[in-house]
Amino acid sequence: MKTITKILILALCILVSLSSCAFFKSLVNDVAAETERVAHFAEDFAGLVENPTVENAQDLIHPSSPITAETVISKIENNEKLNNLDPTAKISVGKITNLSISHHDATLGGNVYTADCEIMVGNTPIIVKLKLLSTDEGFGLYDFDIE
Repeated sequence: MKTITKILILALCILVSLSSCAFFKSLVNDVAAETERVAHFAEDFAGLVENPTVENAQDLIHPSSPITAETVISKIENNEKLNNLDPTAKISVGKITNLSISHHDATLGGNVYTADCEIMVGNTPIIVKLKLLSTDEGFGLYDFDIE
């Protein structure tokens, strides 16, 4: 009887161990996918910095965002740091840091992503603080600041 109990306990421990490994693997994969999603958005935002048009801005804004395409363009075009850089410089995305994901934010009705995105204008880094929203309506820019 003791042997059967030990075997059952061992089997239960193995089962719990395997299921928790699968859970954590799934969690890591989810975080990686969400990080990739933010990285793709950062590339799109860098394209907007390079070519700030109302149409490009509208494509990036979440439908529930309080900001308009005109506001986005104005923040980019009137940013002192961006205005003092070489307009012919190559624009790319550098590091993305401080990524935070708030799942099921009750106030905004979806997942909220915040991240500091380094936009490289030539060799000069510009930090853009992105706030993105993902809901049933879509995924897009909710707000941003350029430091």
